[in-house]
Amino acid sequence: MRPAGLPVNPTATPHSGPKGPVYPPSNSQPPPPVPSYAASVDEHAFAQLQIQDNAGIDRSPSADAARHGIPMQATMGGIPMQATMGAPPPAEATRGVMAGPTGAVMSTDDADNGDIEHTVPPTKIARKLVPRPVLQLPNMPNLVREVEEMLAASALLPEDRKKIDTAYIMRYIRAEVGSTSKAFKRIIATVDWRKTQTPMATGVCSQCEKDHRAHDLRCIGEDMYSRPIMYNCFAAQTAKDPMGLLEHFIVKSEECVRRMGGGVETWVWICDFEGFGLRDAIDPRFSIWLIQMLQNHYPERLGACIVIDAPRIFSILWKAAKSVAASNTLEKCIFLRGPEARAAVAAALFGSAEDVKAKFLVNQMELNRDQKRVKATWGDPHMVPSDFTPVPFAPI
Repeated sequence: MRPAGLPVNPTATPHSGPKGPVYPPSNSQPPPPVPSYAASVDEHAFAQLQIQDNAGIDRSPSADAARHGIPMQATMGGIPMQATMGAPPPAEATRGVMAGPTGAVMSTDDADNGDIEHTVPPTKIARKLVPRPVLQLPNMPNLVREVEEMLAASALLPEDRKKIDTAYIMRYIRAEVGSTSKAFKRIIATVDWRKTQTPMATGVCSQCEKDHRAHDLRCIGEDMYSRPIMYNCFAAQTAKDPMGLLEHFIVKSEECVRRMGGGVETWVWICDFEGFGLRDAIDPRFSIWLIQMLQNHYPERLGACIVIDAPRIFSILWKAAKSVAASNTLEKCIFLRGPEARAAVAAALFGSAEDVKAKFLVNQMELNRDQKRVKATWGDPHMVPSDFTPVPFAPI
């Protein structure tokens, strides 16, 4: 089944879902327009990805790494290895090289070398997690009416139109900085895209059905601003397939949307990089597909992305992500390092270090740094806070 919303690379292989194929977003479309308040994305780098994909050029990890300028000294199965085999990698290649053993690190100017800098004390983390103000546009009611008229005149099915409320339309208008024609086209593209995605109909990740430890991303409740919180750790999952990762992210994104109460439109993603390695760093496909998907089909949904204990080699992936992400998306990334910062972010998200969910989050991050404890719980389902209330699945 060929997705109607986004063209599919003819050489791409769909990921098998329980009720049909799941296709990654195609690179054959340009990225969404960059808002006027954001710096331009690297259009040349993205165009290269498009050309290469459409031409059917090798998309193996080694080829991807070469195209992104990653030195390939020696390889084993497409994974860069040290030229001198047997020698341990430098300490900075695997753990704690960013400034400050316990401080938070805010993202930003990695220019050419991909370094992450600008340390911020843990005491300032709470301020960084306050919901960002949305873009205010004059005449928003009139803009919404224009899009509603376009939708009414379109071939959109009545059951699809019922799912598109005023808040939905406003998110797309803000993403397009007031362009109603572009907002309308993106809404139609999203409706078509959703119909091609198996997780929308099942609410199930096909890889996790076979192995519940395939992916770790899960919703752990809401923060003090009522935003759904997702958490995952590289050390606590086994699957690496980028299509499977994307399918799982769709499942959990939809769960977050179902958990949103009135007036809440964003979620927070906590990505714990404990266990992140070279194999993760050199394959940018999931990161690029995810950014495209969020910007095209979940505009204005990401409230913050909290990156915890990212090692030096993460700069490889960060550089690739920056080539396709709008700067206002990148500005939502908050980099933290060390136990004090981990405790501070948990307390800031949930209002108190004594909150059940804050204690749970700190405990999970500590657990994931002890391989013996992780393995001891491997046969158990992923844990959630004791006060977590599941939300029944229902197609949105």
